[in-house]
Amino acid sequence: MLFSDLLFPVREWPRMSDELLRLFPRTAPGLARRPFPPVASTQDGDTTVIRALVPGLDPATLSVEIEGDELILAGEIADLATLPQVAANDSSEAVAPPARRTYRKERGHGRFERRLRLAFRIERESVDAELARGILTVRLQPAQEDRPQRIPVRTQS
Repeated sequence: MLFSDLLFPVREWPRMSDELLRLFPRTAPGLARRPFPPVASTQDGDTTVIRALVPGLDPATLSVEIEGDELILAGEIADLATLPQVAANDSSEAVAPPARRTYRKERGHGRFERRLRLAFRIERESVDAELARGILTVRLQPAQEDRPQRIPVRTQS
């Protein structure tokens, strides 16, 4: 047995790891090592604001849903290598892409779904979502019965 035969599992680990990570549908291809899209959640008074970084998202594929106690973000990121080029002389005219070779691809593409568990019930009618400059902003209000309430204390005189 050769020493290189002993290293076979070690050499194959990156390929096997990538194949295993493809089984998780909640991450976009090429971004399987981190949840996608990355999010930041902040509290602004009674409003919870969730911002997701989704550059290159096709707005027609965007879906924001509330299911039980989860906020579900789904959509599709376009593959930059397959996008049509724009003619140099006229920015409104698309040109069929020439035969291209891809040398490096660091940006993931494809369908994604991200489920975020909420710590409170929400007022479904007050959910607001906006997509601007590659940032999806979702604003959530807690349900009225979950909001803090001041209880007056009676005293006996």
